[in-house]
Amino acid sequence: MLLGNSAKANLSIALLKIEFADHVLISLSDEGKFGEMTLSLKYAPLVMNTSPVYNSLDTRTILGSDKVNSHLLTRRIEKELNTSKIIIVSTKLKRDVSSSDAHFICQALLDM
Repeated sequence: MLLGNSAKANLSIALLKIEFADHVLISLSDEGKFGEMTLSLKYAPLVMNTSPVYNSLDTRTILGSDKVNSHLLTRRIEKELNTSKIIIVSTKLKRDVSSSDAHFICQALLDM
């Protein structure tokens, strides 16, 4: 899926989403290549109590340079998709993604 320039987002990227049985691979690129790969892992709490159960989320770079924006985007995608599957996000973008761009990307992923 190609996201074009619009009033909602100021970026033009190729978006790829492949779902497997236990994980989802998402690629965001404005150069048609794979880039830094960030893995999203959810952890269940060690102790169950009467309060609501919150899973902790960890992101790790598994390929490429460690960029804060890649981690933030992966966390945002994890939150929006709300899936029990492991998410791997590959980003190869010339510039950092803004919050409004991240929202637009997440909406496109939900529509796929």
